[in-house]
Amino acid sequence: MYSFIDIREPTPSVAPPSDDLLINGRSLSDVIEGYRQLTVTGRGLVGRVVTTTDIPAKRGVWVDSAKDDKLELTISYQLVATSSEELRRQFTLLNTILRGDEDGKLTFSFADDSNYHYEGYLSGVEATAEDRLTIVSSFTLLVPDPYRKGSKQSVTNGKVSLTYANQVLPVSILATVTQNASELEVFTDRSRIKFVGNYAVGKTLVITWLDDEITCRYDGRSILSELAHLSVPESFYLRDGDIVKGKNLTITKVEWRDEKL
Repeated sequence: MYSFIDIREPTPSVAPPSDDLLINGRSLSDVIEGYRQLTVTGRGLVGRVVTTTDIPAKRGVWVDSAKDDKLELTISYQLVATSSEELRRQFTLLNTILRGDEDGKLTFSFADDSNYHYEGYLSGVEATAEDRLTIVSSFTLLVPDPYRKGSKQSVTNGKVSLTYANQVLPVSILATVTQNASELEVFTDRSRIKFVGNYAVGKTLVITWLDDEITCRYDGRSILSELAHLSVPESFYLRDGDIVKGKNLTITKVEWRDEKL
């Protein structure tokens, strides 16, 4: 004989998928009762954007630039509720979570790679048709920078190690002035950041790379105006094996995040 299941009944407890979406470290199924992730699309190869210029009378084209493309991830999901009121609450909570922070940005990862996270935005939703309090639909997350970032790493000896990335910007560099000096310099074999001013022994220098700015503070005050000519913190990249050193400084801490596609 055939047996029938009333889909209006709560769904039995099932293990979350191995690629479960985690927003701020938590699965949506832990936050929204009746939510279940079905599939994830877009976690494979990342495309490239190549701009070209046609060359008259010559074969092929001239490549102007090539860069990694944005990433779009589509999450399909199911919502099962026992009443229309409950379904509205589920959608309200899901809408709120997917709005992210005050800038609309989401920090998220997947359970099978939880040490690396993306930063993206809700960019699209599939129109849903309600059928006996069961919803199957999807939403899309736009990731402007397709690289996912690892957990913060730090050393006190200045030596950087990267597993996947070719190069990364630091998260922060902390140093202590070793003698009264008119110059301070943080450097690797390829890059340098130099300051010109008056600096006292024992004081602290902190350089921080934020999402939208770089701060340089000596003894608590900004010294961006004291950057020497050709000192560009925006291009102070670290590579695997680099050792961050200091002139008139002792490097006390270097922080960074590894990255991978």
